[in-house]
Formats: sequence, structure tokens, C-alpha cells
Amino acid sequence: MATGWRPTLADFVETVAVILSTPPEAVERLPGLSRAESALEAPFAEFGGEQPYRGLIERAAVLIERLARNHPLPDGNKRTALALTILFLERNGERWGEPDHDRDVGMVERIAAGEANVDEIRVWIADRISQGTASWRHSGSQ
Repeated sequence: MATGWRPTLADFVETVAVILSTPPEAVERLPGLSRAESALEAPFAEFGGEQPYRGLIERAAVLIERLARNHPLPDGNKRTALALTILFLERNGERWGEPDHDRDVGMVERIAAGEANVDEIRVWIADRISQGTASWRHSGSQ
């Protein structure tokens, strides 16, 4: 399954720079960037010619899980993981729902702590984008 847009290390650096209000050059010098690069590649990996992660939602779940758990940054790992995952979904045609601070922060904290598995993350993402689609359709019909 081909995914249209996939985040690169440059996208990660740009996202971190915005979230942390720091120059991209400073982000590029961080020692943990190889962990970010590994996390960015994980959803698109192939093993023996097979892609273990199929579909946009499953890839998004793997992306946020790896970014949040690999801790490539001294600060901002969870915020960056969520922002880049939402960007990944939206650039591939899905719309994230209205902000739900308690729900999203709670889930991202569980992901970072290793308390949420990929199946739970997939369900959360599917629900959040279905809310986005519903609100988009509703506002577009007025």
C-alpha cells in the first residue's frame, strides 16, 4: 500500500523547531536525531518484501508510538509525536477532530509510557479522524 506523504527527518526538525520555538539548526545538532529517524522509518519498513504495517491508520499508530517512546529530544517528544502524526494524517487526506485536550494528552502520555499498544492507538486515531470527518462534513454543508 502506497502512502502519499510520509514525514522526513527535515519535517521532524521543522516541527520540533516550531513546537520548541528554537532554530532548526539547533534541533539538527541534537544527539538523538538517529532515534527520530528510526521512528520515522518504522511505519514504512519492509521485511522480506512484505510491509507489516498496512493502511494509513496503522502507520499513524506506529509513527506516534515510535516517536513518543524513542525520546529523540530532551523536551517536546510527546507534543512532536502528536503534531507530526496529525500532519501525516492530514497530508494524506484525513482530518483530525476538534481539540480534545484531556483525551489526547492522556492517550499520548499512555503511549509514551508504553501503556497503550498499537491496537489501542489505532482505535483512538480512527475515532479522532472520524470526528474530524463528521465535523468537516457538518460545517461544509452549511
